[in-house]
Amino acid sequence: MGIYDCIDGITTFCPRCEKKLTEDFHTKDFKDMFLNHYAPGDIVPNERRTKQSLNVYTSCPECGMYVSLCLMIDGDMLTYQISKVEE
Repeated sequence: MGIYDCIDGITTFCPRCEKKLTEDFHTKDFKDMFLNHYAPGDIVPNERRTKQSLNVYTSCPECGMYVSLCLMIDGDMLTYQISKVEE
C-alpha cells in the first residue's frame, strides 16, 4: 500500500455486509503524503484550491470488501459530506 494520509472521524456502512465502518480511511490524493491524520473540519493541503473532493478508501474488517468514498473539500476545509460510496 505504501505511504498514505489517514482520514479519521468518518463513519459509514459496508455496502456488502452492512457492518458499521469507523476505521481510518486512507488517501493518496494529496501531493505530499507524510502519514498525516486529518478529520472533517481540518484544513487540508489544497494548493490553489484546485481540489473539490478527496477519494478515501478502507476495507471492511468483517467481509474484506474494499470501500471507497468521495469526501468534499470546501476551500481548504475537509467536510463530512460524502458525495458517493463505491464498491
